[in-house]
Amino acid sequence: MSDDNFKIEVSQRIQRLPPYLFGRINKMKYEKRVAGVDIIDLGMGNPTDPTPDSVIEKLAEAAKDPLLEFARDSGARDGRLPEAGMELFHWMSPLFPKEEPAQKRIREASCLFADVGWRRHPDDRAMGAFAQVLRGAYGGASHQDRAIMATAVYFRYAGDDDLPEDTGIGGLLGEEGALLAARIGLAARLAYGMTGVIEAELREMRLHLSKDVLRLEVPAARKALLGEIVHKRLDDLAEAFGRKAEVVVG
Repeated sequence: MSDDNFKIEVSQRIQRLPPYLFGRINKMKYEKRVAGVDIIDLGMGNPTDPTPDSVIEKLAEAAKDPLLEFARDSGARDGRLPEAGMELFHWMSPLFPKEEPAQKRIREASCLFADVGWRRHPDDRAMGAFAQVLRGAYGGASHQDRAIMATAVYFRYAGDDDLPEDTGIGGLLGEEGALLAARIGLAARLAYGMTGVIEAELREMRLHLSKDVLRLEVPAARKALLGEIVHKRLDDLAEAFGRKAEVVVG
């Protein structure tokens, strides 16, 4: 059979499809050009220039973790020092030597959120920051994740005060989630109690967790920071870990 006799018959459904829009437009442009009409083509065509850096950055940002990106933006916008969240995260890491990647991610986000309530009235800081984190417009977090992060921020501002029962998130937290939130929040409360938002100040003070003791090491030059409030917050944190608090100066 010759090629001249070969014919493919398409289905009736295909035959009923309208012509491709851009095919029709290209045909119209061709006919106008043949007729001598000057055509101004606003079509994009095939780009010949590299993609702008701003577009690449936006695409890369969209591919990142939506929770951590939102938390980072919130900390930079609503907190006092953009770098404080990650500095806090690394400072308390010795307290969580065996955490799973999912817990580490939630702890990181909680640290990035930790200073978002500082502008609020003191009477509203704990619950206001709690609600802000719990109901934030971000993805990449389950209901339990949100409950843990919001509760951690609550403890960061309220200390060891119990979370009000009318929040209705006790069932979401569970015992393990509640304990994790308390540990993260009380560690953040201790950190801000010692340094406020003085950049790089936390690096001078170290936390150590042993079988029986949670130890805070402070250089002699920073001894003045160890007031009654700091000792109280260290005791609360140690209790959350089931340890005894200890301070070493030198």
